[in-house]
Amino acid sequence: MTGEGLALGADYSYSYDIIRDVCYVTVDGQGDYDGIAVVRAFSIGAARLDASDFYCSMEIAPSAGKVTAALTNFPVLVRLSESAIGGFHYGGCRPGDLRFALPDGTLLAHEIDYWNPNGESTVWVNVPELTSNTVIRAYWGLRPGREPLARDAAATWADYVGVWHFSEAGGVVRDSSGNGYHSTNDGGGTVSNVDARVGLARDVAGTAFTTTATNLAGSAAVRRVADVSRFTVSGWTLSTIDIVAGQWPKPMRKSTSAGEDGWDVAFADSPTRFCGRGTGSTFSIVDLPTSVYGNWVYMSVVFSDATCRVFENGSLVKAYTVSKVANNSSPLVLGTGFTGRIDEFRVRDGVQSAAYVSADYATQADPEFLTYGKVRNTVPTVILLR
Repeated sequence: MTGEGLALGADYSYSYDIIRDVCYVTVDGQGDYDGIAVVRAFSIGAARLDASDFYCSMEIAPSAGKVTAALTNFPVLVRLSESAIGGFHYGGCRPGDLRFALPDGTLLAHEIDYWNPNGESTVWVNVPELTSNTVIRAYWGLRPGREPLARDAAATWADYVGVWHFSEAGGVVRDSSGNGYHSTNDGGGTVSNVDARVGLARDVAGTAFTTTATNLAGSAAVRRVADVSRFTVSGWTLSTIDIVAGQWPKPMRKSTSAGEDGWDVAFADSPTRFCGRGTGSTFSIVDLPTSVYGNWVYMSVVFSDATCRVFENGSLVKAYTVSKVANNSSPLVLGTGFTGRIDEFRVRDGVQSAAYVSADYATQADPEFLTYGKVRNTVPTVILLR
């Protein structure tokens, strides 16, 4: 590591993060070398799953017409339940043994969002390239003496800088991206999965969640925004009060005050008016087709230099000129001034395409986005002869 700020004999600590077939090693200097970090990437080859390790498997594929373009590093939502999938039983499926893979055995990263053996469980699976012809396989029911391949839940969110599911039983909200941008406070209680959009959600009453994310482009982060003026934010919101003139609840805010620095996304004086704002006073307020008052709506805002695109429920509402976002040191805050429910907030590096935004909404909102095949069960049958 010499020649990059760290010298032989320097004290250091290290950490590693595995994303599919690449291991990223971060070396942080200590003592006199505090603040100096070096990152190295090493190819380790894709992990292969042995199907014979499991009793049960099932093919999963996008339903016809649901995916219209190739989508890279796409987290697809898998819904497991005994009532919706014939032959699936929680009794034979332990969450720690569940694995997903491509047909050639390539292990896929996944994260269990909410495990509910009495109903529907939600699992996010990262598909390296999702197309209309993609097929993945779920495996469970580990055979005696077999060990499942290790999984990295954070790798599910390979292109994401922050991911907050709001599926905790209470307390602080945790970031699933691998960056550790958890909230520093408890902003509200948990609602049941019946009232949530995916898994569980948080019911908030104006008390926001302040996260530890102060520099989304920081070099020390496992995942970061490559260009602070080119990124995408998204999330579900449902307001339980009518938003009136003078109220600007902000689902996400990374600024000290409106229009002065950083950026924010906000409902503006109404449950049907919304805007994304950058570092300055140039922005527009758009009229939404669906009111957030009493309705779950999925807002996606794409910042692309001096252009902002606002999507509601997967469809483009308007693109307009906006002040270009500049970096700042303010923490990212979730739910400022918002009263109601929030779910699945995210910050993704780069400019999402319209096809990606549409599929991102659909995989969460449409229970028929995926088609589940027949469960293959090879558990031996015991016959007692008398």
